[in-house]
Amino acid sequence: WLLPNWFPFHPGRLWCHCRMVYLPMGYLYGSRFIYSKARSDPLIASLREELYCEDYNTIPWSTTRQKVAPMDNYSPLPLFMKLAQDFLAIYESWSVFQPFKNRFRKIGLKFCVEYMAAEDLQTNFIDIGPVNKALNLVSAYHAAGNDINATTVQNHMMRIPDYLWVAEDGMKMQGYNGSQC
Repeated sequence: WLLPNWFPFHPGRLWCHCRMVYLPMGYLYGSRFIYSKARSDPLIASLREELYCEDYNTIPWSTTRQKVAPMDNYSPLPLFMKLAQDFLAIYESWSVFQPFKNRFRKIGLKFCVEYMAAEDLQTNFIDIGPVNKALNLVSAYHAAGNDINATTVQNHMMRIPDYLWVAEDGMKMQGYNGSQC
């Protein structure tokens, strides 16, 4: 987000739904968000068991970056992208860049929080769609110091029902909602 706007792959050039999902994902990654109760939460344990073929705690994450099931690999990564991912992973791990990274990361995170706050206000906390709604909620929670009672978090929570509805075969989540104030 700190790249100049004219940069060819600046996030601001992405389609609005991609951009508004990328924004909170960038914030959560940049802040190194970790759900503090993940180890003891039964829902998280259940999801990990369902989603991963092996024990979650034994997965060698550094070697799984580019693994994709063949049936899910619609567009294989080009060699350049694989090399870029590997280079960026090394860059992230080098402590020699830490002061530089921390300074710019702090500025970038501040920008993300302000951008998400602007969208929240402009859409009355509905946001552009259900995916970034959920991610903005988690980001707001983290930015508020993990305070579930923070005003921004509560404003997000009050708008969740706007996306949900019950049909004859169970609860559904709609993909879009307008911005009613």
